[in-house]
Amino acid sequence: LNQYTDAVPTLTSVDQLSNSPNDHMMSLAMLGNAYKGNQQFSEAIASYQQSMDIAKAQKNKSFERITYSLIGEVQALNKQFDEAVASYQAGLKLALNDNERADAFERIASIYNQEQKHNQAIEYQLKAALAYTHYGDLDAQANAGLELGRIYMDAGEFEQAEKSINKILKLAVDNGGAYWEVKSDLYLAKVKMASHQSNDAKRLLESAQKLNKEVGDAMLSEAILATLKELDK
Repeated sequence: LNQYTDAVPTLTSVDQLSNSPNDHMMSLAMLGNAYKGNQQFSEAIASYQQSMDIAKAQKNKSFERITYSLIGEVQALNKQFDEAVASYQAGLKLALNDNERADAFERIASIYNQEQKHNQAIEYQLKAALAYTHYGDLDAQANAGLELGRIYMDAGEFEQAEKSINKILKLAVDNGGAYWEVKSDLYLAKVKMASHQSNDAKRLLESAQKLNKEVGDAMLSEAILATLKELDK
């Protein structure tokens, strides 16, 4: 219910009543989540760190990886980007499969993208996209590929951006993923706008708008309308 202020004392009491290391570990992680929601970032990290210490003592590598990710997320929110990357890298060493590795790669790519470190962002998003081709469903593969296209666009590499997005468009068409067709057209339109190809951008947006009437996704509809307005300026 997002009542984080109320959740902190409640979860603190729950932690004090924990009877086993596992219960203590879980309650500390939930307390960290409450602190994070309340934007008490130092307290969140401290709580997650306590949870991780128990995970290490219990030799629970899976939960140790999760807490590294939770800490990295708070550090990223607090714009402690170097520390966040270090946390994700530490968790990456504990990943057991391509899906877990891909998640860490995407988080690192997102941080580098925020810092406009385009080469590093592309490197890690490429790793994520490749990992999802080995161990990921259509949604994971499509999202990773479109994010790669967006990062290429931010870097001004429009040809590579189109290649990445068109690859996802084909994947969506071949697998009946209409939602991803719409989103691919939207992303391609943004690339065309960035490379000053307004006519192509408008055509793609109109195609996306038409197909989305069948998909019925409200967020995509808003994004398409916003992009059309931007195009008309």
